[in-house]
Amino acid sequence: MEKLNEKDIFIPVANKDMRRTYPELARIPEFSKLRALELKFCWYYSIFYVDIKKQNERIIRSIEASFKNSIDGVRRNTLIRGDFPDKLKVAIKKFESFDISARIQAKFASERIMENYLRLLDLDIETVGVTKIYDEEDTNKEVGEKRDWNQVHAFVNATNKMNESFPELIKRIEEGYGVAKEELKSQVYGNKGMRDEFIEQREEEEKHKKPLQ
Repeated sequence: MEKLNEKDIFIPVANKDMRRTYPELARIPEFSKLRALELKFCWYYSIFYVDIKKQNERIIRSIEASFKNSIDGVRRNTLIRGDFPDKLKVAIKKFESFDISARIQAKFASERIMENYLRLLDLDIETVGVTKIYDEEDTNKEVGEKRDWNQVHAFVNATNKMNESFPELIKRIEEGYGVAKEELKSQVYGNKGMRDEFIEQREEEEKHKKPLQ
């Protein structure tokens, strides 16, 4: 099974600035001075083609994937020599610092939090804190019910806090921590869902993890 790696984040969309696809990038100072194609070049160089050992080939492939024909010969040759402007060096270093494993875990954690919130909000307020009362002699005979108002107050407080956290939580889920959406991921993993890939990988790692002595 192919292991998830840095290639799984910030996959570019054709003819679109990566900072529009992934709003997080627009807030990162290291990327603020770059043109759209420069940012894409840095992504290809530091992430997608990082496995290419030959520096010259790695640069050329990155140029072809990002600038295509939108770069003059002088600048192209300057890049191929490895003479990168400082702003590109800074952006490349920033891309190299991203941790895909942590980002995937954060993405799924946010989604689980949202699912749990919705399940809790789906509770009927009329049933919160309510317990049935049964006859002492005939334990199958229901004689009434009582309500724990502390549970009701706790539920109300919890829903208020959830409501306050929704905007930021939704923002995190929508942005996805830079983890590429399924339609882009299919270019790398085919039809299998990214969540399935990640879970399978973690399970495989757990199998081979040595027990603590």
